Amino acid sequence: MVGPISGRVIVDHGKCTLCGKCVELCPCGALGIEGGRVEQKGYCMACMGCVVVCPAKAIRVEIARDSFRIVEVTGVGLGLEKYVQKRQPSSSSD
Repeated sequence: MVGPISGRVIVDHGKCTLCGKCVELCPCGALGIEGGRVEQKGYCMACMGCVVVCPAKAIRVEIARDSFRIVEVTGVGLGLEKYVQKRQPSSSSD
């Protein structure tokens, strides 16, 4: 299991047509059009909706490695015997 996640929206401004579909779709309100460019203005939960809705394929999202935890579940037989929580290494650039 994974969560919660944050991301960084990267827009290829050479491909972007400023249609605004990504801005309308974003559930976090993370995107906006400023100075004739789509820019990340706030928290991105990395839902990837902007990537999917962009007709110009001008958006990608980088997931912050230190923003999530991976929970490893192991078990024997039908019962779960052990839950181990692992934290991804923090990036020194944060």
